[in-house]
Amino acid sequence: MKKQLYKDKKIKIRCKYCKKEFFKNRFSQIYCNRKCEGKFNSEKRNKILLEKGIIKSNLKLRFEIFKRDNFTCQYCGRNPKEDGCKLHLEHIIPKKKGGKNNPQNLITSCQECNYGKSDVLLVNHLLNKFEYQNPLNKQKK
Repeated sequence: MKKQLYKDKKIKIRCKYCKKEFFKNRFSQIYCNRKCEGKFNSEKRNKILLEKGIIKSNLKLRFEIFKRDNFTCQYCGRNPKEDGCKLHLEHIIPKKKGGKNNPQNLITSCQECNYGKSDVLLVNHLLNKFEYQNPLNKQKK
């Protein structure tokens, strides 16, 4: 019965995100539509992440990996200064296959190499490239 009475009142308020006036449909409604609600919540989440230092630490880690790799693609040797390529931070073991965001699993690559590699394991890629021979196979002979 309370809900029915509330709908009859037609209370006009301002949206918390876009400040547009609208009539409330439910007691707890503070946004004019779902779009404003989503935008406000994502901005709020980003603000919290910045305050906690999570976003800053990810950017710092990214810069540290680029610095460690001398701002050079570790696959083809290109760098943005000479070749004008765009550098990416890439996972050696892809996140799809259980790779983590730790410095040992991250490497600098150019956009072309990163897109070309996709989610192939780097170990398999290097084994094929350098024709690595397993030392255990030599012992069996």
